[in-house]
Amino acid sequence: MRFLETEHHEGFCIYRNGHGPVWVCPHAGPSIKRMGTRDSGSDAIASLCWSKTGGTLIISNTPRNRVVGIDFNRHLPPKDMALIFWDIMTSNSERAEWYRSNYAFVAKNEEDYERKRSIYEEFWNSVKGAGNIIIFMHTQNTTLKNFPSLMDVITYKGDGVDKNLVSEIVDEINNKYELMFKKMEKPYKNAIFLEELRFINDVLRKRGEFTLEAAKRYSKARVVKTIGVIKKYVDSEAYEGLIERFNEREFMKAVMLVLRKDIAPKVTVELNFFGDMAKKIKKLFVFKKNIVMDIELNLFLNKWYPDIAASIVLHILSRITSIERYRKLAIKQTRITNFLDRTSSIFS
Repeated sequence: MRFLETEHHEGFCIYRNGHGPVWVCPHAGPSIKRMGTRDSGSDAIASLCWSKTGGTLIISNTPRNRVVGIDFNRHLPPKDMALIFWDIMTSNSERAEWYRSNYAFVAKNEEDYERKRSIYEEFWNSVKGAGNIIIFMHTQNTTLKNFPSLMDVITYKGDGVDKNLVSEIVDEINNKYELMFKKMEKPYKNAIFLEELRFINDVLRKRGEFTLEAAKRYSKARVVKTIGVIKKYVDSEAYEGLIERFNEREFMKAVMLVLRKDIAPKVTVELNFFGDMAKKIKKLFVFKKNIVMDIELNLFLNKWYPDIAASIVLHILSRITSIERYRKLAIKQTRITNFLDRTSSIFS
């Protein structure tokens, strides 16, 4: 940490340690009212990586709650819309869910809007001005809808970094860590099992029943994706039985049928995430001369194996920047060049 500099901004902090990649955690702030709204552990893994490569670490410290905070990974809302949705966001209506999927915050008045807009723009200007290799770190929950991903790598469908290259690197990682991932299989699946039980409990508490409609009213996106995974891995009879008799017992029966499959967790490429949520923002620097990617770390991996999570991310970055057309970017950043020289023998 020889060159460490710290900057405290409203809504986020910046830690600099010489030249190097830009590690960004847009959802690392506190949770307000709802559990699981922060990307738990994304900041820890990003800081482990940053301590090896140097560069810049940008961490949000504001909640994603649109009323009291800002979701930096959504678009800047028009002023009129931010004011109109102030009251709507207190409900769990489909309009509120739509707004959360698209926009960064709501505002109670024009002064509130301008303050939040200023924080939002300063965050993104800080990211854009920090370097040419940018890695956004997120956390995916250990749920069935994300099965069997331990880490999902997002290339923006090849616009941020060559998707074919990343797929080759991920194949290398899955081969290298095959035995380790097999050892992770049982606790990983146990974590999914408990999370799905918690989901049922939440729906029952808040909706009074566990039916397909009640579950969708609680979280439509989660239910649709979970049913998609079940349909992929179980036979038609079991799937149709779940749809016809959607209740706690049938749901957990289907979950167990998936988890009993001889499938170990693995690193994936754009299995569940594609970087679409903030594409209009990121296109300002994604589609030019930069390396830009998102890493969706599984919460299980963050908690149980943080060092392995960081090693895998660094392996991916090391291999990308060893390719000639990308190495030119790394050469401009002396710390990462030194890192590559030190680790080339480890990852060969």
